[in-house]
Amino acid sequence: SDMVFNKLNGLDYEITTKYEFQSYSFDHKIQTKLYNAINPKLPLLIRGLSFLIKSQIVSRNYLLMEEAALLVYIALEAALRIIRNGLIEQGIKNPPFDQVFEKVKDKFPSGENLADYFRECYDNRIMIVHPENDFGSYYIPPLQADDFCDTYTAVVDFFRYLLIEE
Repeated sequence: SDMVFNKLNGLDYEITTKYEFQSYSFDHKIQTKLYNAINPKLPLLIRGLSFLIKSQIVSRNYLLMEEAALLVYIALEAALRIIRNGLIEQGIKNPPFDQVFEKVKDKFPSGENLADYFRECYDNRIMIVHPENDFGSYYIPPLQADDFCDTYTAVVDFFRYLLIEE
């Protein structure tokens, strides 16, 4: 029988269904491409990816969603700075982030929407990091769980495109 009885605080309770593992299919060719594209000698890339991974770990505790959002925003900034460094290598001296966002608009799929969203994320990062800022002073920054979840997905896709252009 699938029924299992357990004791919790001296009370019997019944579990009527077994846990079922989800079956995920991964494209191992893409995983290999991503792995091979990660250069461990690039601190900005490694820091960005490590903060992206940490953000997912921290987000498991709903009390730490603000901290998870901050980590994913730092990962995003690392990715944007990789693009900025590319502009510097092209001979543009000290390019402002407006030029970085223009590059995002031009180079990435759905670039215009992505650049606008990443600007909004940058503003959110400012509200988290700086207790008093141009947006005001808040007891708790005006963030929602979606600010982490949506940004995490976008930044994962952004790094993937940065690494393998897929």
